[in-house]
Amino acid sequence: METKNCPLGCVPLDIRVMSGEDILHGKSGVFHIVKCSRCGLMRTNPRPSPEEMGRYYPDDYKPFLTTLINSEEVIQAGIKAKLVSFLRGNSKMLPYLKPGKMLEIGCASGAYLNEMSKKGWQVQGIEFSPIAADNAKKEGYQVYTGAIETAPQPDTQFDLITGWMVMEHLHEPLEVLRRLNNWTKKDGYFVFSVPDAASWEFQYFKDKWFAQQLPTHLFHYTVPTLKKLLNESGWVLEKVIWHKNPNNFLKSMLYKAQASHNKSREVFLNKIIRGEKLNVLHLIIGWLMGITRQSGRMTIWARKI
Repeated sequence: METKNCPLGCVPLDIRVMSGEDILHGKSGVFHIVKCSRCGLMRTNPRPSPEEMGRYYPDDYKPFLTTLINSEEVIQAGIKAKLVSFLRGNSKMLPYLKPGKMLEIGCASGAYLNEMSKKGWQVQGIEFSPIAADNAKKEGYQVYTGAIETAPQPDTQFDLITGWMVMEHLHEPLEVLRRLNNWTKKDGYFVFSVPDAASWEFQYFKDKWFAQQLPTHLFHYTVPTLKKLLNESGWVLEKVIWHKNPNNFLKSMLYKAQASHNKSREVFLNKIIRGEKLNVLHLIIGWLMGITRQSGRMTIWARKI
């Protein structure tokens, strides 16, 4: 474990926000979230060091499996996703950009690289997990295996860099944002998604909030703290889109049911999450949470200054 001060260089004066355990994978330990009293940025502190963090990402970590390009699960999800995307909106759509050169950080097993390649983009990826990176490489994609902080200078600049639920996992987000800025063309974009720690879910569910995911989520962002990080690293925040997706809420409710040993509620919530029950209600709740900016998930569009 390591202790780190606020990456924005604030005078060390932190406030304890809450504590929690690793609910997702059941690894031992109690982890603490603190808030910088100067800038408001929240982070997990102390935290696993970069060398230690790998043990909190098992080989069956869900993002590694759900991004396998030719898996049956992905194929079936793709069929269903067409209707869901029409009704809910696709948080990864980039309707304003013409195809160019794209880098995906945290590309996992390569499903998004594959999707964007088919749309005409020249794609590359960076992935920390050797197993997931190898899956993408087997499909013919250029992927650096390792942390973003150690990735070599690319031989080109990118029109677009994306990162889907990656920024909260980074040990040094300000350093990474500066590196990505250097790798981006003038007026290029960094489009990424993160949990929204300003949502009511964060306050209500506390240590049972699904999007908290201690200790792998090292930072817990709000729009104001993201603006500060982006401005310090050469980006300007242009747009925020809150996802029309209720899964943070539903999975947090599931954690509550599991903690209270309420088996019937647990079974019921699992059926809703898997799409076996109340699909229309699932979409309505997601739509309402999206338009009220309370879904706990947001996509950020940042442009290089």
